[in-house]
Amino acid sequence: MKVATALSQILCLGTVWALKGKFSFYNAGLDIGTIQGKSRSYVYIGANSLIDDEDGTPVVGQNVSFTGTRVLNTWIATDVDLLG
Repeated sequence: MKVATALSQILCLGTVWALKGKFSFYNAGLDIGTIQGKSRSYVYIGANSLIDDEDGTPVVGQNVSFTGTRVLNTWIATDVDLLG
Protein backbone atom coordinates (compact mmCIF):
# COMPACT_ATOMS: atom_id res chain seq x y z
CA MET A 1 0.00 0.00 0.00
CA LYS A 2 2.79 2.43 0.91
CA VAL A 3 4.64 1.52 -2.29
CA ALA A 4 1.53 2.16 -4.37
CA THR A 5 1.07 5.53 -2.68
CA ALA A 6 4.69 6.47 -3.26
CA LEU A 7 4.55 5.38 -6.89
CA SER A 8 1.45 7.51 -7.42
CA GLN A 9 3.46 10.58 -6.34
CA ILE A 10 6.23 10.29 -8.93
CA LEU A 11 8.48 13.33 -9.35
CA CYS A 12 10.30 14.20 -12.56
CA LEU A 13 13.99 14.66 -11.82
CA GLY A 14 15.53 15.29 -15.21
CA THR A 15 17.05 13.49 -18.16
CA VAL A 16 18.88 10.19 -18.36
CA TRP A 17 21.09 9.02 -21.18
CA ALA A 18 21.10 5.21 -21.12
CA LEU A 19 22.76 3.09 -23.81
CA LYS A 20 20.95 4.69 -26.74
CA GLY A 21 18.56 7.59 -26.74
CA LYS A 22 17.42 10.16 -24.25
CA PHE A 23 14.99 9.11 -21.53
CA SER A 24 12.96 11.02 -18.97
CA PHE A 25 13.93 10.04 -15.44
CA TYR A 26 11.42 9.75 -12.62
CA ASN A 27 11.79 8.94 -8.93
CA ALA A 28 9.09 7.92 -6.48
CA GLY A 29 11.20 8.77 -3.45
CA LEU A 30 12.23 5.15 -3.08
CA ASP A 31 15.27 3.38 -4.47
CA ILE A 32 13.08 2.52 -7.46
CA GLY A 33 12.34 4.72 -10.45
CA THR A 34 11.42 4.62 -14.11
CA ILE A 35 13.25 5.35 -17.31
CA GLN A 36 10.57 6.05 -19.90
CA GLY A 37 11.44 5.74 -23.58
CA LYS A 38 9.20 6.63 -26.50
CA SER A 39 7.71 3.18 -26.85
CA ARG A 40 8.40 1.36 -23.58
CA SER A 41 9.20 1.98 -19.94
CA TYR A 42 12.10 0.50 -18.01
CA VAL A 43 12.32 0.12 -14.26
CA TYR A 44 15.69 0.69 -12.61
CA ILE A 45 16.87 -0.16 -9.13
CA GLY A 46 19.57 1.72 -7.23
CA ALA A 47 21.61 4.92 -7.16
CA ASN A 48 18.74 7.35 -6.46
CA SER A 49 20.65 8.96 -3.62
CA LEU A 50 23.05 10.58 -6.09
CA ILE A 51 20.30 12.44 -7.91
CA ASP A 52 19.61 15.41 -5.68
CA ASP A 53 20.75 18.93 -4.87
CA GLU A 54 23.38 19.76 -2.23
CA ASP A 55 20.67 19.91 0.44
CA GLY A 56 19.26 16.53 -0.60
CA THR A 57 16.22 17.77 -2.53
CA PRO A 58 15.48 16.65 -6.09
CA VAL A 59 16.44 19.02 -8.88
CA VAL A 60 13.94 19.28 -11.73
CA GLY A 61 15.78 19.27 -15.04
CA GLN A 62 18.94 17.78 -13.54
CA ASN A 63 21.03 16.00 -16.16
CA VAL A 64 22.68 12.76 -15.14
CA SER A 65 24.90 10.19 -16.76
CA PHE A 66 23.36 6.76 -16.17
CA THR A 67 25.24 3.49 -16.43
CA GLY A 68 23.52 0.21 -15.73
CA THR A 69 22.61 -3.28 -16.82
CA ARG A 70 19.21 -4.16 -18.23
CA VAL A 71 17.64 -7.50 -17.38
CA LEU A 72 14.32 -7.68 -19.23
CA ASN A 73 12.62 -4.44 -18.11
CA THR A 74 14.78 -3.90 -15.03
CA TRP A 75 17.85 -1.68 -14.98
CA ILE A 76 20.40 -2.40 -12.27
CA ALA A 77 22.15 0.94 -11.84
CA THR A 78 25.90 0.69 -11.43
CA ASP A 79 26.71 4.40 -11.73
CA VAL A 80 24.80 7.67 -11.84
CA ASP A 81 26.79 10.90 -12.16
CA LEU A 82 25.44 14.43 -11.97
CA LEU A 83 26.31 16.55 -15.00
CA GLY A 84 26.78 20.30 -14.97
